[in-house]
Amino acid sequence: MTNADGLLAVRFAATRDGHDDRDWDDVLQRANAQTVTMHRRRLALVAAAVLLAIALPTLALSASVRGLFGLGRPPRPEYRQARLAVSAPIPGGRVARVWVAPSTTGGTCEFVTIDPAGRNRHPVRMTGGGGCTLGHARFHGQLSWSFSRGRRDTPIVHGRVGANLHAARVELRWHGGVQQLAYSGGYFVAASPALKDPPFRRLPYDIVVYNTDGRIAAQSRIPTSFLYLDWKRFQPRLHRFRIAHRCSASLVWHCKSR
Repeated sequence: MTNADGLLAVRFAATRDGHDDRDWDDVLQRANAQTVTMHRRRLALVAAAVLLAIALPTLALSASVRGLFGLGRPPRPEYRQARLAVSAPIPGGRVARVWVAPSTTGGTCEFVTIDPAGRNRHPVRMTGGGGCTLGHARFHGQLSWSFSRGRRDTPIVHGRVGANLHAARVELRWHGGVQQLAYSGGYFVAASPALKDPPFRRLPYDIVVYNTDGRIAAQSRIPTSFLYLDWKRFQPRLHRFRIAHRCSASLVWHCKSR
């Protein structure tokens, strides 16, 4: 998955991972990441790609990332056949749109474009993140989602919900707050300032899907390691916070007092 400047946009699935996130280097080692000298932002996002490749092998990565790990040329969206799934306004007088299209290998792609508000043109490239299934595969699963961000940009979260959930709305929920995400036809998107290096008191963060009866149909916790670009700066204080609230040591952690 690529974001606007060609780097990786993090994509997750509703899964629990047993990796220890007390130290970011340990996460990299457990993911069998290669040691590569690069900007911290790129390092964090590439590490996310390694974890993703283990959890979701059917998703395509960007050409640069796949090349880094010795993988072949990834599938790409057939932009001329893309259909608009859902859109939402984002800061700076812009709009984020989620598109769905067949891939160049016969699979399916989901991607985001970022455009000035009022400009409604057909996409010619992904500018806000996206991904494709490998080969002829189709997207599957009850809930999958991604978010992408730069150091100065508001994070954008988007994803899809399985039709069998009969979803009526999708929310981003954290300790003491909630944000409803734009949702239509199984896809959701929103800009979420709450995801940008959040105060620890707001942890943890979850994507929550409600069905037409108002009940929770699916829920996925955002791994804390992916909420902070400068992980090393936050990790010591976060470790103390987790001890104080008796939190588990897994990547997708739970606290007894939260």
